[in-house]
Amino acid sequence: MPASEGTSDGALALTGGRPYAFVHAGGGLASNLAAVLLALRDVPIPLVVATSYLDHAYAATMRRIAGAHAVIVTDADPACIDALYRHATLFIDLALRSRGLARIVRAARAGAIPVVFAEAAAARLLPAECTIARSGIVDVRDAVLRLWHAPGRDAIGRRVQASLGATLGSEASVAAAVQRFADALVALGKAPVRT
Repeated sequence: MPASEGTSDGALALTGGRPYAFVHAGGGLASNLAAVLLALRDVPIPLVVATSYLDHAYAATMRRIAGAHAVIVTDADPACIDALYRHATLFIDLALRSRGLARIVRAARAGAIPVVFAEAAAARLLPAECTIARSGIVDVRDAVLRLWHAPGRDAIGRRVQASLGATLGSEASVAAAVQRFADALVALGKAPVRT
């Protein structure tokens, strides 16, 4: 899979029902997208990145950084984003200042295993194997590979869902409602860029 701009249809067709890691992030530096792409550049795991960019030069740089197993989708509509969440195996949120709890909950509820920095607020809600120290690209690569190839990956997913359900309870439905509202505003073109 060559790294490319991708399209909504292309990203869904690209996965072909195969497992993939998913990143849904803003295009700013705080999303830490460049570090994730560098960490996974030579890792043979299909990676789908859905994002919007404010700066075309930054988008072009991300495409150059991305490895052969990555596709970057910049035009995903809400239905495409929803489908990408529903079918992801791993959900990677390694933002420097993660504000994506709703995204993490959404991914976990759909069955994906979240991967977050241990310092992120969401890390307190997840099993330890889903968190990594904020130390370097090799650690990110190793953590993603460890979860990708974990023999008990389904069991990890069940622990994630149980942990989030026990901790958040009804707050998870609030987070999902907030996410739907934000997505609707974006679709109407009335929301600021999300990170």
